[in-house]
Amino acid sequence: MKLAFYSLGCKVNQAEIKNWQNYLGQNFKIVNFNSRADIYIINSCSVTQKAERESRQKISQARQQNSRALIVASGCLLDHKLPQIDLWIDNFKKDNLPLILKDHLKIKKLLSVKNKAQNLTRALVKIQSGCDNFCAYCIVPFLRGRPQSFSNRDIIQQIKNLIKAGHQEAVLVGTNIAKYDYQGFNLADLIQQILEETSLPRLHLSSLWPSHLNSALIKLFQHPRLCPHIHLSLQSASNQILKKMGRNYTRRQVLKIIQQLRQIQPRINFTADIIVGFPGETEKDFQQTYDFCQQVGFYKIHVFRYSVRQGTRSADFKNQISLETKKARSLELRQLDLILRQRVVNNFLNTNSEVLFENKIGDTWQGWTDNYIKAYFKTDKDLHNQTIKVKLIKNFKNGVLVEENGLT
Repeated sequence: MKLAFYSLGCKVNQAEIKNWQNYLGQNFKIVNFNSRADIYIINSCSVTQKAERESRQKISQARQQNSRALIVASGCLLDHKLPQIDLWIDNFKKDNLPLILKDHLKIKKLLSVKNKAQNLTRALVKIQSGCDNFCAYCIVPFLRGRPQSFSNRDIIQQIKNLIKAGHQEAVLVGTNIAKYDYQGFNLADLIQQILEETSLPRLHLSSLWPSHLNSALIKLFQHPRLCPHIHLSLQSASNQILKKMGRNYTRRQVLKIIQQLRQIQPRINFTADIIVGFPGETEKDFQQTYDFCQQVGFYKIHVFRYSVRQGTRSADFKNQISLETKKARSLELRQLDLILRQRVVNNFLNTNSEVLFENKIGDTWQGWTDNYIKAYFKTDKDLHNQTIKVKLIKNFKNGVLVEENGLT
């Protein structure tokens, strides 16, 4: 039987899809989602109305491609009673999806998982699910539930299996990884244990609230195998807007945390999520966010236009911002993003860095430095899944071109 997957939204969804692929790939032939399959599995997203709309479109697409296929949907889709869906698996049961599918299909036995890596570079490791922050604009806590963490021993074993399969880097992902707490074992404890008990070359963290970067976490960035890159779930740098959003930090506190991290690890790079056009955001509020991004010097700014999400507190807020204003502010930040990225790359030119190469387009290999700068290397050599020390020589396609003479 042919099986196709599609994942929308966050890295948690992506990690779940990878786990399902690794398990079910021993029992079914995995095919591209755009082709005809016997079973389609869609891991949906509902964090924005656009994401929910795309989730419904993918479910409809699957039905159109094969009217007799089994359509399995999971994730955060609110409208999970769509007539096209044959089997719905909610977020609280999705870790058991292979077994639920087995029972549904009346398969007596599923083959065991083989330690075979489909992509030998980076792997996503899900360490927790759920969030209880209840930000004014976010519906995720209602869909993912309260925080639940996985056993540290199971996570360690999973990473050891990934190393055996050839992976060079693991990214710890979750709805809110800073909420990791397994029997009193917190995120800093988990990171320390991974670094001590495994030989993983690179450990990478996914998105973090600035206020969750406590002293224990900050100190860990001295370790050479913990990637010097942090993606901040910042959302705004206006204290007024942060308060309305329900974020428990201020502009000054974020700046202090960033300064502490740069003192601990001078090579650290920062990227960030920013929401523009939150209800009540004045020109002054937006300018404060713009100026803060410029001051910090983010390598990448992920800009999102605020959209009303029914079921959240901010849906009923007054002073909703016009679409035209949101588009204009989004464009301003995106233009700043391009300028800052070039500036960050310039700061690292003529220095050596280790790059993990992932794929090749034409005659150019692409990979990432440990501090998350995209690197390009033109060569006929096979560099897939190799980590090589190179010299960064010039800006190139929103990243940096590497020099062969810099290889050591």
